[in-house]
Amino acid sequence: MHTFKEKLFLVEDAISVQVQKNNQNEVIIEENWIQVTTPNAPVIHLNGILKCSLESQEAEERIVKAIEHYEKLGLPFQVKISPSSKPKNLSSILVKHKMQPSETLYGLYADPNVIQIPHNPNVEIKLLDLSTLEDWLSVQASAWGTPSQGIEYLRKQIKEALEANTKKGLSFIAYLDNRPVASAGIRIFDNYALLAGAAVNPDLRGKGIYRSLLAYRLEIIKRENLPAIIHCLESTSAPICLKLGFEKICEIYGFESRII
Repeated sequence: MHTFKEKLFLVEDAISVQVQKNNQNEVIIEENWIQVTTPNAPVIHLNGILKCSLESQEAEERIVKAIEHYEKLGLPFQVKISPSSKPKNLSSILVKHKMQPSETLYGLYADPNVIQIPHNPNVEIKLLDLSTLEDWLSVQASAWGTPSQGIEYLRKQIKEALEANTKKGLSFIAYLDNRPVASAGIRIFDNYALLAGAAVNPDLRGKGIYRSLLAYRLEIIKRENLPAIIHCLESTSAPICLKLGFEKICEIYGFESRII
């Protein structure tokens, strides 16, 4: 469906494509720099630098400025590094300024038409809407460990988007024995669909819940005739997806500062 170079472009594009300006955040989107700040949400995935492709001196200057910015606000934040990130010593610059290596993600690609995924028949999947919002939020707290301030931010943001019918993409909740135990999402773009935000309650992992959510979303993507892109944690979901037939395209390195 795509050459390797095209696949890499899609996987890297998906790192920052979800950054959207709203009335609760501050966004900088430039050709070589993408940064988001969500002042009322001390949640690391809502704050950070998602693209840096600058020369060494300029990159370091902007990183120092960003660190000062997040410190002043008391926000944790992240920096993502992918194959096209610049400068090549970006990770060394981050370590120099006391940022810590965190998660390593695998950027994966799949043709939904050639992947067959077994699912747990006891898992029921529902769409996120106003009637299931609190169930979805409970999973963000239990599976993602989102703090109370982050939950309040998400409740307000998602409720407003659902009421105004402006929410981007689709989100789902998985239930086991009528208990909300996992969540996941899809964003559909012109050239690909991004599988995003999958998390399962820690006490229920290994029961096929993640696979069920994956299979459900791939069926939707298949109808759109698009490839699927996913960023998976190296130590958790990546081995599952690789075993199911996803192709590893690249690694994406995370650095973080959890200043609160």
